[in-house]
Parts: sequence; C-alpha cells; structure tokens
Amino acid sequence: PTAVIYEGISCSTDDNMISYLQDNISSSITPTIVRLTSSSSVTGMKFIMKEIMQQLIECDDESVSQKIPDSSIITISSWYDEYIEDKTDRPPIFIMIDDFESFPLNILQDMITLFSS
Repeated sequence: PTAVIYEGISCSTDDNMISYLQDNISSSITPTIVRLTSSSSVTGMKFIMKEIMQQLIECDDESVSQKIPDSSIITISSWYDEYIEDKTDRPPIFIMIDDFESFPLNILQDMITLFSS
C-alpha cells in the first residue's frame, strides 16, 4: 500500500515532531524507515532511488557494509525479499518526506506510482 500523510503547507516542519513520529513508527509499525530530508539536492528518480536504497541498507544491521551496485526498484525489491525472508510478517517500507511541498511534482508522482505498483 502507498499513502501520503501531509501536515499542511502552513505547518512548519518541526524536527522534534518528525523524529518523534519516526521513533513511534519504527517501534510500532516497521523498522524500515527512509527519511528524505532535502528537496534541494533532488536531481531525479535515480538520486531518490539511491538514497532510499542506502537508508534501507542502514536499517538492516546485517548488511551495513554492503555496497549498492544499482539503485532500481528491482534492487530495492530484492533487498526487501532478503530482509523479510526470516520474518513472520511483512513490515512495510515507510518513506518520510520532510519538505513535501518543495519536492519536484514529477518526481513525487513517479515515486508514488513506482512504489504503489
């Protein structure tokens, strides 16, 4: 499933609130959380996919030293299949975007479409 929680354009991003939300999600829903923090450095989907894959690998203590040869949806899917292999449930991958309204619209659309298919 794909969902977007948007706090609104008039709400300033409070780092403490985001960290609190991230900690609660990590402890109660899923340990696989990716936090995209800066829209100014987003150059395209390739950058987003690489950032997501890097953070997912950091979530998994067993694969921290692993190098990322490719950062495609196939690579992320393969990593996820290996990650959940010995788990009884399938925890979702949760992607937080701090500066949602500043991200390029086409990249957000592509990312949401890609992860929901």
